[in-house]
Amino acid sequence: MISSIGYLPNTAAASAQAQADVASSNAVLPNNQSDAIASLSSLGRVRSTLAELQDRATALKTLNNPPTFTDFQAVVQSFVQSFNALNKAVNDTTANAKQVAQEPDKPAKQALNEVRNATLGGSAASALQSLGVSQQGNGSLLINSAQLKKGFLENRSSAVSTLADLSNRVSLTVGKQLPDSGTLGRAVNEVRAPVPGNARSAVTSYAAVEAF
Repeated sequence: MISSIGYLPNTAAASAQAQADVASSNAVLPNNQSDAIASLSSLGRVRSTLAELQDRATALKTLNNPPTFTDFQAVVQSFVQSFNALNKAVNDTTANAKQVAQEPDKPAKQALNEVRNATLGGSAASALQSLGVSQQGNGSLLINSAQLKKGFLENRSSAVSTLADLSNRVSLTVGKQLPDSGTLGRAVNEVRAPVPGNARSAVTSYAAVEAF
């Protein structure tokens, strides 16, 4: 997986070490800095999943012409998996936000809502439903494989066009969230301010490995 905050090859070992570093940093920090570390870790995971989603969205319109169903199915599945990873990361951030004074869930929720609107807003929901992609009660996406294949085989050009439109909308939305001036970028920078450099490095590593 491509992450916006780094790649660590030995994920299990790196995760254990990063968690230890964060715990060690927390032990000697005042409450406001400890809260900032917890918020930074949560936002780092959300930002990482957004970066992955951006990659998967781009892949939706880079299919061979004409595409095979196998290729078509693969990019749809990858996009849905990344969307669901973002949905989970934001839900986890919301659950953890009750434990700290910082409020990382607000920018995280905003980012997810913007992505959700880009994915399912307006006529997009019915277009995706025709391909077997629908939203569940917990906010995640689900693929009906039989409907996906049916929609592709019955009107391949329309199916490809639907993915291209989805790609453009999501890429544009996420592209406005990740930079320092964006929803997540700005929030991360604000939370980073009170965190000492050594603790910030530990949190960044932890957020990176947790995103895998």
